[in-house]
Amino acid sequence: MNRFSEEKRLNINGVEKMLQAIIDIGSNSIRLAIYKIENEKVELLMNKKEIARLAAYVVNGFMNSEGIEKACYVLKDFKNLLDNLQINNVIAFATAAIRNAHNSNDIVKEIKHKTGLKVIVLSGAEEARLGFIGAIKDIKNTAGVMADIGGGSTEIVTYHNSQIKHAISLPLGALNVTKAHVKGILPTVQECNEIKKAVLAELEKNEELLTEQYDIFGGIGGTLRGTCKINNYLFKATEKNRIITTKNIKKIIDILVADNTENFVSKNTLHLLLSTVPERVETILPGMVILVTLLEYFATETVILSDSGVREGYIDKYILN
Repeated sequence: MNRFSEEKRLNINGVEKMLQAIIDIGSNSIRLAIYKIENEKVELLMNKKEIARLAAYVVNGFMNSEGIEKACYVLKDFKNLLDNLQINNVIAFATAAIRNAHNSNDIVKEIKHKTGLKVIVLSGAEEARLGFIGAIKDIKNTAGVMADIGGGSTEIVTYHNSQIKHAISLPLGALNVTKAHVKGILPTVQECNEIKKAVLAELEKNEELLTEQYDIFGGIGGTLRGTCKINNYLFKATEKNRIITTKNIKKIIDILVADNTENFVSKNTLHLLLSTVPERVETILPGMVILVTLLEYFATETVILSDSGVREGYIDKYILN
């Protein structure tokens, strides 16, 4: 039974319909997704994204006023669009950039004051669980590992018999490891090794993840989507392909790192990135280093990308049930 009250639904000839907007305030981007929900069938109607890179505005643990203003500007634009479309069912949630900021409460209050939106700040574990709920329908395996490499954190879930065993959040994402370890446009070999060491250090704090061997590794989020685009472009796969081998990811990293120094990136490398992931030129390689470190840690040879994730998981858990 839906948790929505009757006035939020439209019932036509016995078919229950509603439009639901989800605003996802991430560390790298802010997304607005509008869904049509008809008798518990969910269809994505619109997906709008703005690159905000909020994690880059976090200084000494606090998001500065420029970052808060950037978030409010994007969210006010989204809110105006929703008002014009007369969509009143709106859920807004935030992940790592706001969650990990020491002034997160002040950020949420400022957003409410300037945009009228009430923002829910998801915990790392809840973000991991929702990502799993959203993606598991695409992965269609009863046991495995799932990871969501975002801009400011990486959520990892291990599951067995389609049930979550462990759900954790590492405080490392593509954007904040870039900020912490990379001096130029792309990381050098040494900087890639520093990122890998940082990821392994966090994984060692969560040894319970390795209680079993898993053959299936599922992935969601922008880093995985970007990696898949580069993989399909380089290795002549179809655009619909969602399976990437660990071997191919290592080859891509080698290609992107080759001839790269702190002050120089080859024209071929820039052409590849601008052709596939223009919005992630600086963060895709650090994100891929996180990804390949996880794949090696869990000793898995392939990753399966799901196009669903936290937003769809939120709908499934809190709106449909």
